[in-house]
Amino acid sequence: MSATAHPDPARPILVDSRVGSKEIAPFLTTQKLPTELLTLEYGDFAFEGHGPDGPVLVGVERKRLTDLLSSM
Repeated sequence: MSATAHPDPARPILVDSRVGSKEIAPFLTTQKLPTELLTLEYGDFAFEGHGPDGPVLVGVERKRLTDLLSSM
């Protein structure tokens, strides 16, 4: 069985407050998505999804195409 993470509408999307991530928060807000700006330990965004054994925290790292290619 594979797990698919779906954001919980009752929980905010966590957005890293540093440059490179925080600029996306206003866009998410205009889409009527709840957001919370804070310093994340890892990733640029995170949300709580529903895993097969309960809640899971899903982290998302934002990359520019050049950064992605150089990290491979």
